[in-house]
Amino acid sequence: MKILLVSSSFYPKIDGSTRCVYDHARKLAQRGNDVYLVTRGIAGSKQEETFEGIHVRRSSYSFREGTLLNKVRLMFEQMMMIISLQRRERFSVIHVHGLAAGLAALPSRYMFGVPLIVTTHGTELLWPRNLWWKTHREILFITIFERYVLNHCDIVIAQSQGVRDYMLRIYGPQLKDKIRIVHTGVDQEKFWVPPKQGGAPQVLFVGALSEIKGVTCLLNAFAAAHSKVPEMRLVLVGSGPRAQEYKKYVEDLNLDGAVQFKGPVRDDARLLELYGSSDIVV
Repeated sequence: MKILLVSSSFYPKIDGSTRCVYDHARKLAQRGNDVYLVTRGIAGSKQEETFEGIHVRRSSYSFREGTLLNKVRLMFEQMMMIISLQRRERFSVIHVHGLAAGLAALPSRYMFGVPLIVTTHGTELLWPRNLWWKTHREILFITIFERYVLNHCDIVIAQSQGVRDYMLRIYGPQLKDKIRIVHTGVDQEKFWVPPKQGGAPQVLFVGALSEIKGVTCLLNAFAAAHSKVPEMRLVLVGSGPRAQEYKKYVEDLNLDGAVQFKGPVRDDARLLELYGSSDIVV
């Protein structure tokens, strides 16, 4: 089967959504499918390459941040890339990750009748208000287009019952019959680690260093636990705009020797070592 995936980001960017897209594309390719992926440009990356069996096509624009006009230009370029690829390759299905990608893929659904599947990775409306990146007006405006994409695609993939519930609440009960729950998988063979044997208790966090992930809450909880178990250690793997603030906060909590910031770790073998040396993963 020929499958086109569309995602706002892909390697070398590292985050949860990127990992999900990567695992999805890699497994489809390993099962003998012809997999293409359209994504945004990243400085230093080739516009066309084959990555672990995935035919990656990057837009010339990136514009992850910037004006609304720039983002429209990016979407229009990706829309034309998808149409061109569909004409040439005749994909059996287009599967997009994220609703902006869905908007870029909709014309191909109408022009060629190719089924469109959308996987959603959340919405800013679920975050605490003080953590929103956009204004309330911008989010409501974007929600209009998101609702349009969801109403005109064929299948919606929700990654949990909670995601399904929020989608019905925000975008409308008319989506009920097209939502399918498919939990995000983990490669159990690759990420199997034996139980830790001895050593000081260690807590591991892997993710973006951001309040969206609750890092301050984790540091406060660790401080309380550390006061009772002084030999306990906390290891944080990841990067983010607030990394320096968290390091200062660790100093203020007098935990400087008990907390390690490892930065982003892109090597799975190194991640396995960190999982194997930890007693608790947050």
